[in-house]
Amino acid sequence: MDITGNSKDSLDFNIAVIASPVNSNRGTERRVWGFRKSITGQLDYTGKLDSSMSFEGWQILEGSPFYSPSYYTYLSPGLACSFEIAVHPDCILDSAGMFSYLTHIGPLIMAVDENDGLLAAEIFSRRSGIFMKNASLTLYLIKNVAVSGLFSWVFGRFGDTAEFLSFYKAGSMFDSSCTDTACVFFEAAKDELLPEPQKEDVEEMFIRYFKGRKEVQLTMGLVGQRFRNWQDGLEFLDSVIKIQTGDDFQSASTKMKDAKRDFLGSLSVCAQAEPSNNYDPNAIEVFVDDIEAKIAGNTGRIKAGYLRASGAAVIRMSRPLRFNYNAQLVRIGNLQEGRTGIVIKITV
Repeated sequence: MDITGNSKDSLDFNIAVIASPVNSNRGTERRVWGFRKSITGQLDYTGKLDSSMSFEGWQILEGSPFYSPSYYTYLSPGLACSFEIAVHPDCILDSAGMFSYLTHIGPLIMAVDENDGLLAAEIFSRRSGIFMKNASLTLYLIKNVAVSGLFSWVFGRFGDTAEFLSFYKAGSMFDSSCTDTACVFFEAAKDELLPEPQKEDVEEMFIRYFKGRKEVQLTMGLVGQRFRNWQDGLEFLDSVIKIQTGDDFQSASTKMKDAKRDFLGSLSVCAQAEPSNNYDPNAIEVFVDDIEAKIAGNTGRIKAGYLRASGAAVIRMSRPLRFNYNAQLVRIGNLQEGRTGIVIKITV
């Protein structure tokens, strides 16, 4: 069953994971996904549910967020959620492992629902031990973003991928006890990627995959940001907002939060190839609205960073005649660059 499939009307579930938007006045509806604990104690996914469904009389448990909210400087409205788990009165959660799984799985499903492969991989990496206690279900849940998540994890950041590269080259058989993020996402992506490790390396596999599709949507974190001044604008924005909100702490904090979110959400992004780059002819540079200029009423983007060189090379070799890519800002804050790390959604 497709995780983004049709709503369920029949009560074929006894557990629901609920994602409620933090800012309900921003036009984002809550999302609900159903699970069923069978008589034998197995947990199954039953599909996406009607968002207006009531759970009066059910036991409501607090879910774990995907990270401390303070970690992210900006989250797009679809990602800014709180999580709850509704348990039917007749359903008994007598397994600590299942309890832990359910209280953590919401953010992972939400990342899949938002088609954010990088975030799904980041969330998985933080709780891989919990998620792989129910390996087959987790592989099923991440399947829709497994390809993009794997690419972003391996080619979009600086991290240790030695275990995965060795696993791929050897054509190893997957073991459900594995918790390596890249290996798990690769296993979930095999049906789409159709890997042939005897004939091609990982880069060649993705080049073939991209060439075989009209377009692919990826979430990618930027690198090289420390050498750019775009991030200085974030501090300038904070200082301006604090001055404008006055001394009433409660009112000011709400105003500041709303103003900052709306302003950052309005920033435009441009991603384009840079074939004239003397160091890397495959470079893909990313421009974002200049924050200080926009506050002053001016327009114009400034360079905010690059896609990582290895990922850009795969994209450029897949699309050698394409120089511009549709892109948008999805969040500020990631594993690689911390609270100021820029993450974009890019169509290649």
